[in-house]
Formats: sequence, C-alpha cells, structure tokens
Amino acid sequence: MTVLDNIMTGRNLKMKSNFLQQAVYWGAARREELEQPRQSRGVSSTFSRSSTSQDPGGPAAYGLQKRVELARALAAEPELLLLDEPMAGMSLEEKQDMSRFILDVNDQMARQSC
Repeated sequence: MTVLDNIMTGRNLKMKSNFLQQAVYWGAARREELEQPRQSRGVSSTFSRSSTSQDPGGPAAYGLQKRVELARALAAEPELLLLDEPMAGMSLEEKQDMSRFILDVNDQMARQSC
C-alpha cells in the first residue's frame, strides 16, 4: 500500500455510508470514497514531503513507517491521541525527526482548534 492508502485506512471510521451502499458504490458512498483521498492528502501534507504520498509505505525507512502510523492515527481525527513508545527502535536522527514532526503536528492542531 502507498503512504496515501495507509492514511486513508485511518479515515475509514469517518465514512457514514453502510456496507450495502459501499458494495454498490452509489450515492453517498461514492461521494465519500472520492472525498477520502483529498482529506487524506491534507494529513499527508504534514509530512512536508510531497513525493512520499505515492511511495510504498511498507519497505520505507523505519522512521517514515512510524510517521505513517502516526498520520494514520491523526486521519481518524481523534480528540485525544495517546502515543505508546512512538520512537521505540529508532536511531537518534530518526528520534529527532519524529520529535519535530510530533511538535509540528501538535502546533498545527492547536492552531486549528482556536
């Protein structure tokens, strides 16, 4: 799956159409399905790397995989997000990058809530 596909899986809970509508791919289900990539790109824009949204998320560097996991969680638009060892197994450089990413996301979310 690409990075964008991974982030879209986090948006799955936000879809309002039922299973039958999704199976037929009609009406509200179609509109929601077409809207998901746009909203997911908004979350992936926090990566500040436009080329990564179509890259495969699996074989990427470990630090990028962790960022994709965090972006997928953010795509669900939680009110509170608890992180359990988000930097476990990372090198010092990856930890610094992830720390900056978490702080940037926190600042962005704080600005949106005001």
